[in-house]
Amino acid sequence: MKRTKISLLATFFVFGIINLNGAWWANGFPCPYPFDSQCESLVAQGASSFLQSFSNFYLLLNESELGSENETTGLNFVKANSSIENTLNNLVTSRENLSQLLSLLKKSTVESTTIQKLRSFNYEALVTTRNLHPMVMDRLKCFLYRGDLNGFLEEILSDLDSIITHSIKIQDSIQNNKIPSLDDLRELFQEFSDCMLFGYYASLVFSEIKE
Repeated sequence: MKRTKISLLATFFVFGIINLNGAWWANGFPCPYPFDSQCESLVAQGASSFLQSFSNFYLLLNESELGSENETTGLNFVKANSSIENTLNNLVTSRENLSQLLSLLKKSTVESTTIQKLRSFNYEALVTTRNLHPMVMDRLKCFLYRGDLNGFLEEILSDLDSIITHSIKIQDSIQNNKIPSLDDLRELFQEFSDCMLFGYYASLVFSEIKE
């Protein structure tokens, strides 16, 4: 029953993301000249890898759900290990791409007009019009209203580091033929969800200031 609840929660979250308008992760990041195309490629690859890692984590949750329902065979450790391995590989790739993006950002500057738009943007109005979570937007606003794009990327990298650490913990359990605890799965799911929303809200803001 407990694993059924986390599976249902994951399903509701998936449908929520699918129904979001323009659900991209950090899409539209303000790219500095003269690294525009390289920057855009790194953002796209980093976002794609993150979404693939989240997708593979859902596959792990599915295996956990199926294992809890089958008392005879239990968890399919082969499939579970494949899911968590793919989760980790994509997380590492995403982190590498965003680390490269941060390095580019430190070598150049974003247009002052873009920074000014971030500083004067009405974050509260966006929360109201799109029915967003104020706490997530407050976290994002801490960086963007100062025009601190470096800090924004460092925050995402910190999130990815934590997700990677907890994914490794779960991988260790699976590789030792131990079923991951429900608390560990919930904690990792929460971290993925928080990072997903943080990046999605950023994409909404970046889209707005480009219009």
